[in-house]
Amino acid sequence: MRLHLNLTKIFCLLSLLPILSFGESPVVARSADCGSTKLQRFGIIVFSPVASQQFAVACREHDVCYDTYGKSKQKCDKAFHNRMLDICARDHNTWVGRPLRWKCNGLADVYYTTVLEYAGDAYDKAQEASKPQLQTGLYWAPDNGGYVLVWRPWGDHWTWCDSPSPQVTQSLQQRFSILGTLPLQQIQQVGATYWSVSCTGDLHP
Repeated sequence: MRLHLNLTKIFCLLSLLPILSFGESPVVARSADCGSTKLQRFGIIVFSPVASQQFAVACREHDVCYDTYGKSKQKCDKAFHNRMLDICARDHNTWVGRPLRWKCNGLADVYYTTVLEYAGDAYDKAQEASKPQLQTGLYWAPDNGGYVLVWRPWGDHWTWCDSPSPQVTQSLQQRFSILGTLPLQQIQQVGATYWSVSCTGDLHP
């Protein structure tokens, strides 16, 4: 009798394991739609009733993270993993659901390992596509506490400077377009370098 119960338990646990397959045109948790360029390009198929829509929110958040210029891939992937584990804990928080939680955590690990090892190209393309396109004018840089002027005094090389006073800022606003909000960190990441002389009201880049 005990042997029969143990065999039944083992069979139930094995039935919860994901079936993994590798191929030319695979799809990951087909309805989850994970990845900026979709995880189906990473070469892994996961057939699982648990993963169907369970990680959809985590996938969308991961896509947004990849598509946000300046975000690190490592932080995006780790946040993705933590979000999936949180979903598993939320959806399977009873003793009866414990086997499903183990299964869910296993799928989360599969997804995490996949993006960690195979999503480098997707991350690079997403970052390139979201790279700010600078224009000559004033940007409000909240991390610098005011407006910065961005322009190209030498060919294609972007530079920036910040205003030393409200009066100069007002003068610059009369001469240059206000282009919106863009953190100084991103302006620098695009390649703009600091103009060693402060902006002046009569500056004509």
